[in-house]
Amino acid sequence: MRMAGGVPSVPPNISKRGQAAGGGPLGVGCYAQHAATLFENGYAPIPIRPDQKVPAVSRWSTIPLHEPQIDLWARSFPDHGIGLRTGPLVGIDIDILDDEVAWQVGDLAERMLGQPIFTAFDVIA
Repeated sequence: MRMAGGVPSVPPNISKRGQAAGGGPLGVGCYAQHAATLFENGYAPIPIRPDQKVPAVSRWSTIPLHEPQIDLWARSFPDHGIGLRTGPLVGIDIDILDDEVAWQVGDLAERMLGQPIFTAFDVIA
């Protein structure tokens, strides 16, 4: 597992500017392509139903995750989005429609909590 400052690192093909799981590229149709890399980097990727913010599997919050499980889900749900199971991972969802206000809140959160590993505006290229 690659670590950056004690935190799991994101795959190298994550870049800036996009949309979050239910609204754009990061969560749409990429489970088969990116779940294994996320898992290798310390994340717990869960397949999310296309165009929804709903896990595609039952017991998603407690099922043990290991490489064969991620591979099975990648074959079973290749076109699904990716949700990341939390625990030590903390996410902040800024659901503000006004772009300027959303950026201001994001900047405030970063000043108060530190720089994020990646933001909801990151997309998988």
